[in-house]
Amino acid sequence: MLTPFHLAYNVRDLDETRAFYGDVLGCTEGRSTETWVDYSFFGHQISMHLGEPFATEATGKVGEHMVPMPHLGVVLQMDDWKALAERLTLDLTRPIRTLSTGNRQKVGLVQAFMHQPELVILDEPTSGLDPLVRQEFSRIVDETKADGRTVFLSSHVLAEVERMADRVGIVREGRLVVEDSVESLKKKAVRRLEIQFGEPVPLEPFQGLPGVREVIAEDSVIQCVVAGSVDALIKVAAQFEVVNITSHEADLEAIFLDYYKEGEDNAE
Repeated sequence: MLTPFHLAYNVRDLDETRAFYGDVLGCTEGRSTETWVDYSFFGHQISMHLGEPFATEATGKVGEHMVPMPHLGVVLQMDDWKALAERLTLDLTRPIRTLSTGNRQKVGLVQAFMHQPELVILDEPTSGLDPLVRQEFSRIVDETKADGRTVFLSSHVLAEVERMADRVGIVREGRLVVEDSVESLKKKAVRRLEIQFGEPVPLEPFQGLPGVREVIAEDSVIQCVVAGSVDALIKVAAQFEVVNITSHEADLEAIFLDYYKEGEDNAE
């Protein structure tokens, strides 16, 4: 696996630079200021700064063609490019500047995965993709993980994060407030339980239990919210005739919202 390189050089116009690298080549833009911009160039980093470009002359001969010297480029494995493009249903016959937002997203994903990097960093990777392509993207991520490589992604589609990620970090107001495995977060998360008894039961034994709150009694049903272990709750419930227990497990979205709600409560 090749080590990514960094290359910086001068350009006269940043708008033209963005049009070429972003619209024509489909490279992903990174950081920028009013005087420079950088791009992910097929896994490498190039940085263009406003200034007088270095002089080039068409003195390099490749076959029957004269090419400017010096120049830079990237060597692509066409088979890998075509295979990924086919999986993501990307039309390779159309210029990138004519593609829709979703199809440009596919170009970026092909560029990100085709050279099999050890680390892939993606920001909202499924934005603009249709459901079938999202499924295929998920399979590509699974294959990358199975190969021992790492995918680092940010997304607001929490169901997809829960499906693909092994570990999750939640950022609130620019700070990482939690980082843990998905399974561990779900074990610590609150869940809503409904316990149906053979007859109405007193509410008092269920109040004040560790991690149990919002206890409500309706006829022969006790409803409550539990954070963490349900051991104490189950032991109290076992003192009565239990007909049924329904647990509404927290998904990643509910966990995410709980952390944001906790931050708002602390701010108050």
